[in-house]
Amino acid sequence: MSTDIIIELLLTRRASELVDRVVAACKVPRDIAAVIDQSLAPAMWHLGTMWRRGELQVFQVHLCTETIIRSIHLMEHHFRSPPNACLKAVGGTLNQAGDTIASKLVALTLNSIGVDAHDLGPRVPADEIAAAANALDTCLVWCSSTHWDNQSDVIDQHLLLRRLLPRETPILIGGGGLSLSAQQALDSCHFFETLQDMVNFVQTLAFNETSAAKAPMGMNVG
Repeated sequence: MSTDIIIELLLTRRASELVDRVVAACKVPRDIAAVIDQSLAPAMWHLGTMWRRGELQVFQVHLCTETIIRSIHLMEHHFRSPPNACLKAVGGTLNQAGDTIASKLVALTLNSIGVDAHDLGPRVPADEIAAAANALDTCLVWCSSTHWDNQSDVIDQHLLLRRLLPRETPILIGGGGLSLSAQQALDSCHFFETLQDMVNFVQTLAFNETSAAKAPMGMNVG
C-alpha cells in the first residue's frame, strides 16, 4: 500500500477499507509487522510532517488519529494468533509521552505472534507499568518512545522501571524517539528500529522459554 492511499483513507475516515487492504496484504497474521513497518508507520510519519509544514489543519490530524485507532481495533481479531502460554507482555508510553498509536501497534504485532500483550496506553508512570507487569507475571515489557520533551525524565523513568522489574524481564523500546545518548544511558534495555526486528527478538525469547519449560529438571538450557 502506498503512503498516499493510506493518507487518503485516513483523511476520509474510511477505517473499514483500510483494514480490508491491510488484511489482504497479509498471508499470515505475523505479516502485520512488515505491513506496519513498510506502509502504516511511514504514512503516520508523513502525516506528522504534513502537519508541521502547515499542510494539514489540527482537526484533520485528529480525524486521522481517530481513524487509525479505530482501524487498529478492527484489526485485532484478524491478527491474533493462539497464545503462547509462556509469553505475556504489557507496555505503553511512559509518563510524559502522549502517543497512543505506536504502543497499540506494538500490542497488535505481539498478539499476531501469540504473545498475550496488553497495551496500558499513554502517560503511564514507570511504577504503574511495573506493577501491571508483576501482577500479570509477564515475561517482557515494552515502552513506545516516538517523541519526548524532557530527556532527563525519560531516562529516569526507564531506569526506575528497570529497578522495579525482575532482572530477567526484557524491556523493549521502539519508536525512534530517543537520542543515541539516551540509548547509551539505558544500556540494559533492548532498542528496535522496526517491529520486524522486535518480532525476531521475541520469537527467539519464545523459543528459549519453551525449551526451558520442556527441559528435564536440573538441565541448563541456553
